[in-house]
Amino acid sequence: MVWRFVGILLVFSLLTACHPQDPVPVQAPLDTVTKARDTIPLKTSLQIAIEALAADPAMKNGSFGLLVTDAATGEVIAEHNPDLSLVPASTMKLFTTAAALEILGPDKRFRTSLLYEGRITDSVLNGNIVIRGGGDPTLGVGDETRKVLYSNWVRQIRKAGIDSVHGNVIGDGTIFDKDYIPYTWTWGEINLAYCAAASGLSVNGNTFTLYLDARKRERFHPGLEKVTPYIPDLWFENRTYETEDADMEDLYLVGHPFSDARMIRGVVPQGKEEAALVATVSNPPLVLAADFRNALETKGIQVSGRALSLADSDSLQKLLERARYTELSVVSSPTVASIVYTVNRNSYNFFAETLLKHIGLKIMRYGSTDAGARAVYNLLRDKGMDTDGFFMFDGSGISRFNSVTARQMVWVLDYMTRSPYAEEYRNSLSVAGVSGTLARLLNGTPAEGNLKAKSGSMSRVKSYAGYIRTPSGRQLIFAVIVNNFNCTGHEMT
Repeated sequence: MVWRFVGILLVFSLLTACHPQDPVPVQAPLDTVTKARDTIPLKTSLQIAIEALAADPAMKNGSFGLLVTDAATGEVIAEHNPDLSLVPASTMKLFTTAAALEILGPDKRFRTSLLYEGRITDSVLNGNIVIRGGGDPTLGVGDETRKVLYSNWVRQIRKAGIDSVHGNVIGDGTIFDKDYIPYTWTWGEINLAYCAAASGLSVNGNTFTLYLDARKRERFHPGLEKVTPYIPDLWFENRTYETEDADMEDLYLVGHPFSDARMIRGVVPQGKEEAALVATVSNPPLVLAADFRNALETKGIQVSGRALSLADSDSLQKLLERARYTELSVVSSPTVASIVYTVNRNSYNFFAETLLKHIGLKIMRYGSTDAGARAVYNLLRDKGMDTDGFFMFDGSGISRFNSVTARQMVWVLDYMTRSPYAEEYRNSLSVAGVSGTLARLLNGTPAEGNLKAKSGSMSRVKSYAGYIRTPSGRQLIFAVIVNNFNCTGHEMT
């Protein structure tokens, strides 16, 4: 379990790219409002700050919604367009994680099973090895974690008396739908690492790392040592260019996610020989099956067949419906509470999308993004939230089709203070100046170590929502969403 989380932490810097931290510590300016906080009533000082933001040239073409309430009394302390529906970016995760705790429960875990079907004769399995996914997003994250996982699986296969396989290695992710990518995500993003989509059987956070010779502008198929985890039948064409202005490579992939070819674009520093990029896996069950098949061969267990994804073949699905399976090994995920912690603290999109599909599976009996979004919407409505202006199209906030109000964000934060899982929810939030995506925000201010919140960031979007205690001991709940501002994201922060 420790190695699994080490692996997860190692890839966070690459997988949270849509929610970057500020490049330098951000501190509140010592303006008139800050200097006068001991003499100006809270409502008045907040209103001054709100009016200043509204009048700023950066907001000439923009819009924002804000609401601050007293957690104990519900009193509105400050507001500005609290019912204006706006794109929230990653603060959408507040709704996903609240619903995950309420619907799935904090102690829920997800199982992955290693199975075989067929007969063993003279140490030969005349049948198939099957990896049946249970929607564990943490499975095989990190090279070292996968080595440990595969070694254990190989050991269990040998223990069953199997020295070779006359059949295939099959990845079964059919617990979820096979439309991995939410349909409202943009074409320009879907190959980027932070857009790894949820699948019933995952591997390495559904991303891969490609190592390439930056000097060769050619079409190539990487060997085993050049792509990890291994992806069969995928070709790349290097269309990068060199520049003296770059200190390090900035590479990305372009191409249809279910094609067998991708173009590498971007820049590399002049004279750089080797480069690397991280991108999304488009068929995770197939990739895991192929990667494990290679591990079997490396360990001396010959496999005559291929690596396959069960969802790619209707005939194979029908054939295996009648099969009798023997379970060799079970791997369990961390708890939902642990996954929620990672989602909110590190703004990890992939985990959020997986939780949403689990919610859909539990409530709607169908593990899809749409089913999960409808289940979350129904939960919020049934618990009393005014859902006018609430539009949910994914679990992470990547989709620009998402739209919520500041009042709805404050509502869910307030609702979770009375939930049996209030502690798990609150502890998952980043702490200003201390941890997560807020580690470098508001350092040296009264908010440091005191403000707990979720942040959201994408082009022309900034949002924050959470809790803070005032010097007098009042617990406040706040949300602010800003769209379409005329300045940099750092300046808006």
